[in-house]
Amino acid sequence: MYLESALGKQLYFTENLGDKEILSSMAVSGGPILRVTLPLPNPQPEYISADGRFLLVISDEGHEVEHPLLVVPTAGGPPHQIAGVKCHSAAWSPARDWIAFASGKAIYVTSPEGGGTRLLNRLDGIPWSLQWSADRKHLVYFLQSLPADDTSLWQMHLDGNLNVEYTEPLHIAGARCCG
Repeated sequence: MYLESALGKQLYFTENLGDKEILSSMAVSGGPILRVTLPLPNPQPEYISADGRFLLVISDEGHEVEHPLLVVPTAGGPPHQIAGVKCHSAAWSPARDWIAFASGKAIYVTSPEGGGTRLLNRLDGIPWSLQWSADRKHLVYFLQSLPADDTSLWQMHLDGNLNVEYTEPLHIAGARCCG
């Protein structure tokens, strides 16, 4: 996963080493691969804060669909788990004051500490790859419809208090998604 930090363009990704996965990074311009030591199994980078100082990481352990969500400082230091959150996709808001996360067939928001968690919207499929707009008025995501396994791009329109005004599919000429 390519995540650009304020410290420079970095690529954060999961690397398979033997029977485990580890979080790694490297400069986009090239150079050595740096291993990020974390006390959690199979870390999967989901998103980076706008200032590049924090990663959202899912600890992908076991066979469950939803996994613990953690905040990992990019400069080092211990991660902290976001209380009460298990998800399969997550994204920081532009000001890093909220985190949108997908769990099951719903999208929620929570504070970085895990307080004030609330439902944004229940959906007819599984949302993936959440992305905030710069003005925090839109949340874009892929929606996987089951059982057909068809994926489409959607946009959720939010008011200033993060209440859903409406959702709509996005149609991009010539674009195909996910196979």
